[in-house]
Amino acid sequence: LNPARQLGIEGTVGSLHPGKDADFAIYSGHPFETTSRCVMTFVDGELLFERREGVYDPWMAEVARRVDAGRAALAEAGARAPLTPEGRAEPVADDVVEALSRPLQGTRAPSTPGRPEAAPLALLGGRVHTMERSGDGLRVLEPGTVLVRDGRIEAVREGAGDAEALAAAGYDVRDVSGLDVWPGLVDAGTTVGLGEISMVRQSMDVREVGGNQVDVRASTGYHPASATIPVARVNGVTTALIVPGGGGIAGQSALMALEGWTVSDALVEDGLALHVGAPRVARETRQFEEMQQLVGCMGGEDTFVLAAAEGRKKEPLDERVDKAWQTLDELFTEAREYARVAAVVRGAGQGDREFDPRLEALAPYALGQRKVVFGADSADQIADVLDFADAHGLDVVIAGGTQAWKVADRLALADVPVILGSITGLPRGRAEPYDSVYACAGLLERAGVRFCFRSDSAHNSRNLPFQAGMSVAYGLSEDGAHRALTADAAEILGLEGQVGQLVAGSRADVIVTDGSPVQITTRVQSVIIGGRDVGLESKHTELYETYRDRLRSPGRPSR
Repeated sequence: LNPARQLGIEGTVGSLHPGKDADFAIYSGHPFETTSRCVMTFVDGELLFERREGVYDPWMAEVARRVDAGRAALAEAGARAPLTPEGRAEPVADDVVEALSRPLQGTRAPSTPGRPEAAPLALLGGRVHTMERSGDGLRVLEPGTVLVRDGRIEAVREGAGDAEALAAAGYDVRDVSGLDVWPGLVDAGTTVGLGEISMVRQSMDVREVGGNQVDVRASTGYHPASATIPVARVNGVTTALIVPGGGGIAGQSALMALEGWTVSDALVEDGLALHVGAPRVARETRQFEEMQQLVGCMGGEDTFVLAAAEGRKKEPLDERVDKAWQTLDELFTEAREYARVAAVVRGAGQGDREFDPRLEALAPYALGQRKVVFGADSADQIADVLDFADAHGLDVVIAGGTQAWKVADRLALADVPVILGSITGLPRGRAEPYDSVYACAGLLERAGVRFCFRSDSAHNSRNLPFQAGMSVAYGLSEDGAHRALTADAAEILGLEGQVGQLVAGSRADVIVTDGSPVQITTRVQSVIIGGRDVGLESKHTELYETYRDRLRSPGRPSR
């Protein structure tokens, strides 16, 4: 109503009163709730938009049928034999694989000067969401007590606890009655700390200039004083997978706590995964026909482009796929052979092998000892990744996954997880349902595919929980959203029990809120990382306070 008044049209629109234009919308809940969706929109009494329910039900029934048939076939065939594709190198012992991984001394050096541990902390009386599974739901202690010591969760107990006894024992006691206590949120893919201002090249350290730089580690470019870090953490993100950018093999990611004076202070796990951009192979001749039309519309006869399009159109699909994946296939095969030769040299006592930094770094990933994250959005790309991973025996994860719901049966049967995001984008195809990106997480949940979320951005990591909230609005369960932001993300990244849960021994990454973190109306009251209360100040709050003071004192000079 206020905008209508400001525009002088309050007599026509802005409220539901007799005589006004019949412009209104119907929501599944309060429009300010992230988990609400628009169901119908009317303009001048005419229905212009209606969300159809059950659009995906036939497809999900087919996915369930395929998954059941696939599992039955696997059970009948018995346990699968180890993958032995043509050209596979001989098995390499685990100790040799470990020996190939050189110590990451550059980022693990102790901080100078070393910081003292934070004082023991006790959070009493809140609703404690442990993110542990309990029956059909998640374990919630109401009220509960969380004890923190030496940067770790010391204990999680039922009841409000004895404040006096805990204070006498040296704990910083805080009463959080009526509030919710959660594990800190995990952003499973971001460039926080690698880039500051995209228009200032000197402030961007997101990607390496070379191609297929396997040995590049994102941790070495991480800037602990970046202004993007506090902005992300004040909305509940406490740990983030810092991912290098670039095409082909981009490099290795690191899980960083969003607090610390130095890289070593913030580092949780280095070399966590290798990140690879999956090649794109056009499937439909329509794509080439559109290219031809585009050239014609540009007013020219680009014979080179047209000839290339015609040639690719006639080239068999399997040959195009093999050609697109050839470089990666050769690199992974060469890395396995490098590891095999290293094992032979080591076993024969013939000294050290000839050192190759790229193959040395790639070997543990090529041998399936560490995770390889392939960036792939289209269903065809994801299918190609699964074929490649199966042929090479990789421990693979899909990142992006815009159309992952279309191959949910293959993902479920292979137990390949998906890191979704950003889910606030547009559908990939013209014929896709408008909400397919929002609905993807819920469809994967129904199919039994493991998934979590990423922001895929330095400046929008703060919006990570709202991606999960949008997914809830379009079919994801709220428990599934909470797990995907915490425990499921940790499990997919291979850090189960270390982050993402409030259990004894895990990192003391905790947030206190006045509601669910997936709701945009929820306020974060406290952020604790590694047992330290990091406060709620950021560049955003600093600017807010600055300009609020200006309004209060218009005569004061600028800072």
